[in-house]
Amino acid sequence: MTILAQKNGYHTAEYVSNQLGVSKIYMEQVFAMLKKAGLISSQKGSSGGYILSDKHENITIYQILKATESSLFEPTQSNIAGENFKNIESILVQKVWQPIDSTLEKLLSSITLEDLATNATDDMFFI
Repeated sequence: MTILAQKNGYHTAEYVSNQLGVSKIYMEQVFAMLKKAGLISSQKGSSGGYILSDKHENITIYQILKATESSLFEPTQSNIAGENFKNIESILVQKVWQPIDSTLEKLLSSITLEDLATNATDDMFFI
């Protein structure tokens, strides 16, 4: 996403995968998730490729991670403490897991792709 934010125009999965040193197949899988989430769009043809769907200052790191790392945001499984400890489980969810989830979402929503793209160097912030 930082490459798309830093470079104007459409870029192929092959171009981005070469820049990152990852396989083209992997990059296409990531682009499929980002496209499904509405964060990027694509154009076919010789001048086609992928481009951000919105301005990079409007795209948050939360949106990107939610699209590509959805397991980070899955709710805690219920009944993890067992039938005899429902009260403890309820307290854990209310006092620990929900505040962590809320804080994480708030923090990641406050960081934009622009924040990363303007500070990125060749070796960092590739989300």
